[in-house]
Amino acid sequence: MLEQKENQEAVAMEDTQQSKEVSQVNAKSEAPLAPSGVKIIASDESDVFAYLDSLDEEVIVNQLLGLAVTQDAWVYSFKDKKGKTNEDLTKIGVDEAIRLMSEKEKVFLREDVLKVFEDEETCRFVVRVERYLVDKEGKETLLDSRIGAKKQDKKKYLKKSQKWIPDPFYFEAGLQKAIRNANKRFIPQSIKQQLIEAAKKAGKVQFIDAEYREEEPPEVQGEQSVEKKLQAIDENGKVTLTPKQKNFLSMLGARTLYPGKYETGKVPSAVFNEGRNYVVSALMFIYGNEAVKKKTDLTTGKTDTEITIPRKGLDDFIEKLQTCKTKAEFDNAVEKMAEATSNLSKGDEMGGLKEQG
Repeated sequence: MLEQKENQEAVAMEDTQQSKEVSQVNAKSEAPLAPSGVKIIASDESDVFAYLDSLDEEVIVNQLLGLAVTQDAWVYSFKDKKGKTNEDLTKIGVDEAIRLMSEKEKVFLREDVLKVFEDEETCRFVVRVERYLVDKEGKETLLDSRIGAKKQDKKKYLKKSQKWIPDPFYFEAGLQKAIRNANKRFIPQSIKQQLIEAAKKAGKVQFIDAEYREEEPPEVQGEQSVEKKLQAIDENGKVTLTPKQKNFLSMLGARTLYPGKYETGKVPSAVFNEGRNYVVSALMFIYGNEAVKKKTDLTTGKTDTEITIPRKGLDDFIEKLQTCKTKAEFDNAVEKMAEATSNLSKGDEMGGLKEQG
């Protein structure tokens, strides 16, 4: 109980600190109510949406604990990588839109939890929200319903202490987000746009200044720089590839996909990732799905691909990548390797494999 209380206090303090960081009001503005804004570093738009989701979660937790809700924005606004402005309603904005619609149309919403799926790391919620019309006699008539879903992590990363802890509010937060997602589907575009314009006039817009930075691929100087020292060979004669070995294979994969184009110099991040996905697909094709597993580092929260294959298979695979001049030639070599390991089914083709991230 003591540990759970400490986790609750830590999560609440972290959310409160986040509020202070993101509610930076521009006092120099001539507008009577200035919009708040925050700058974040993101690799793509999904990072921005994850950040916005965390702001909604902060509101949910503060409401649950009876704390003051400092995030009072109705709308968030940010530019994507192409410079296009994206605007949508926050949880508070969704609640406000539903309230206004209910008052105007004399309707109310009834929530129902349909499914809850849990595993060790996440919880998935599926809810149904029904909308009812109430006449003068108090009779309820079902008008329509909407489904909402949400996946919620069971652990929360605390920036201050740089560690992951069990999130004591994961169930409540995930459930409320699923309801939020269902409620959003009731709001017509016209009502949504009216609320966005009203939020701009009232200074209730959360502006996100997203600076997009592509992750630089690890620098691989050449074939001689690949790490030769292998991790311990297990009882089945298999080894788990080191990070340098995976980077080296990704570089060779990129060169196979684009013959002659990236023989020297740094490979662009997108091409490096393409080479990585291609190599992972090939290894799964040869040795089966069990050769590649996703592992999450609980310290950093990052997910990595763990590759475990036969020791000799690694040497053969590298040799094929280095000697094959085209993608078609390498695909043929991979099919032969798969045949040798009995993992190739009739009618399968290397080119038909789905890329694995």
